[in-house]
Amino acid sequence: MLRRIFLLLLNQMTIYQQIPFLTSWMPILIQNQSKSLIQFAIHYLIRSWLILIIILVLLAMKMTR
Repeated sequence: MLRRIFLLLLNQMTIYQQIPFLTSWMPILIQNQSKSLIQFAIHYLIRSWLILIIILVLLAMKMTR
């Protein structure tokens, strides 16, 4: 059960983030590599944690219902 949820989380994170996210960042990454690479990493981490928290909250709501 927990393993299935974890795999679902991983799949959703890769689908929702990487495709539109990487393409929107590509021109910036090419323009100035070092500065935007750090911004990219921070932004990516924040976004992945937000999605994780939202999904966990939704799961908690389902459990209590």
